[in-house]
Amino acid sequence: MWAGRGEWLCAQEWARLLAGQGCEEQALEVLAPYVATGWWTAVRTTAELLESWGRADEAIVLSRSRLEAGHPLALEFHARLLARHGRDDEAFDLLRPHIQD
Repeated sequence: MWAGRGEWLCAQEWARLLAGQGCEEQALEVLAPYVATGWWTAVRTTAELLESWGRADEAIVLSRSRLEAGHPLALEFHARLLARHGRDDEAFDLLRPHIQD
């Protein structure tokens, strides 16, 4: 299986198929090795899946980990995720220092 051999696109699709069959934990296991590297694409994909399953708090924790690590793409994603889940004040506080950016 290519997904188990480090092929991201295969792993991503396999995880989506598993998720579509209600096998959420198995889907997360497929993505876990990629997420463990801190790779933003894997983190974002996993956070999006978690959010789609109603597990927004877990998605927020995951995206925050990359934000705190200083990943440049995490700020916007994390702020939008917070805002979508009623945490507008947190999102604004996060973005306020970057208004001039």
